[in-house]
Amino acid sequence: MFKIVSNILVSMLLIVAPVVVSSEELPYRIDYIPETPLGPMLKFEGTFVAGLTEYFIFALEKYPDVVGVSMSSPGGSLDEGYKLGKAMSDYNLIMWVPKGKACVSACALAFIGGWKYIVGGVLAFHSPYLPSYSPDMELEHIYKFGELTGTNQMFYFAANGFRAQLYMTIATYTDRETYMIFTNTNDLHHFLMIDDRTYEEYLLFKTQPKSVIQGDMDKFKEVVKWKNEELFKELMGDPADKDQAHPQDMLGPRKDKVIP
Repeated sequence: MFKIVSNILVSMLLIVAPVVVSSEELPYRIDYIPETPLGPMLKFEGTFVAGLTEYFIFALEKYPDVVGVSMSSPGGSLDEGYKLGKAMSDYNLIMWVPKGKACVSACALAFIGGWKYIVGGVLAFHSPYLPSYSPDMELEHIYKFGELTGTNQMFYFAANGFRAQLYMTIATYTDRETYMIFTNTNDLHHFLMIDDRTYEEYLLFKTQPKSVIQGDMDKFKEVVKWKNEELFKELMGDPADKDQAHPQDMLGPRKDKVIP
């Protein structure tokens, strides 16, 4: 039974309506997918650049029946990642990284802005960095950027229901070229505050699942290759969804939103 469902999940993005946003001048594409097992969805592929969120909102308003978004992106603008994540939260969307795809950096930030999650491919976080850094920059400017970025990200993760452990792990053990990598939905759920959003729960550290991977670019490429091979071998899915009979069951717990 599951093998049939997996085939549906892999191919469901192939039923595509006319392109919502497509241009040779834009480094991304947004398509409307009217029929999937989860309901109508948007399919996003490309890079995060200024103005992306506005195009997304345009698409969501044009297709008000959309219940979720599939994400495939190497990342891009940090600010746009926050903005799009806030929009995903406002629209209570299901966020999905399809099998064979990766959602990295700014894309991962936008991803956690959603209401529910499916990680079938690869979801990877790393610490923000100064894109225009040079040795001539004043130390004070670097400190201010770091302080502002750290505060924003800490609040953003908490507001989306994640314990401090996730933010602190990313901040401590990753950098521009070192990632915290998720390959299934359950591992991401491990860091969520589901039933009790007390300060005690927020500060609680739980033993991190061994299947959460931390590594450099070579390790990231290795994981992506492994996931792609997994996809085309048996279409059996990942550890989080291989025993599920229906795609709705992959969504896991409901996550209340508190972002103002």
